[in-house]
Amino acid sequence: MAIITLQQMKQAALNILNQSFAQSYPPTIEYHARRTDDNPRVWKVVELTMLGKEVVNTKELATDLKRNRAEALVRLLRNNQKDGS
Repeated sequence: MAIITLQQMKQAALNILNQSFAQSYPPTIEYHARRTDDNPRVWKVVELTMLGKEVVNTKELATDLKRNRAEALVRLLRNNQKDGS
């Protein structure tokens, strides 16, 4: 018997929605700078895959950054995202 995680269930639901309503609910990617849990002075940059208003997937892109570096990286990623679309 296999254990199914919440992440696997969300991914399966996303696949079904993409097959059914691909034009209605396209996944979007957002970039955010967040503080780490261990040390609030250390920041990380995360990439969120959103389906509507629900977070489907989270990926850490950079860790151990100062606040200004994390915010600069987020601005760069967002600007590249706008230029590409």
